[in-house]
Amino acid sequence: MRLTLVVGLALALLLVPAAAQASDKSLKSTVKKELTTLEKAEKRFAKAMDKLESDGDAEQGKQATEKLITAVERFHSKVEAETAESKGLKTARTKLLKASETYESGLNKLIEALDADSKSKLKSALKTINRAYKQFYSAGESLGKAGADV
Repeated sequence: MRLTLVVGLALALLLVPAAAQASDKSLKSTVKKELTTLEKAEKRFAKAMDKLESDGDAEQGKQATEKLITAVERFHSKVEAETAESKGLKTARTKLLKASETYESGLNKLIEALDADSKSKLKSALKTINRAYKQFYSAGESLGKAGADV
């Protein structure tokens, strides 16, 4: 009985680090994949915003913003579904989730500003979006320190 318990504990201890590496690896892979998808959505958004400046078509800008919000929500849900075992990746994951929430909030404010045709609301939205970019940058630094090649 004691031998079985000791062998069981030893096997459990041997398997824990492997599981930790697997969850960290999965998180890195998910972040890398979802950032690529998010980057594509941001490029489409940037083109629509350039058009908005020249044409003044707020509806098209609003549609592009809604599509970007969908991509941000997907990014958030995919990262949230992953776990991290190492301290560095836990920190990075938390920062990524916070940044994506801030980004989504800023994009929602942008839609409100477009609907209201309000410069003050637009300024507030852009301020929130800029804060999200800074948070993403900080999360990226954390990922780099944790050894993620994202």
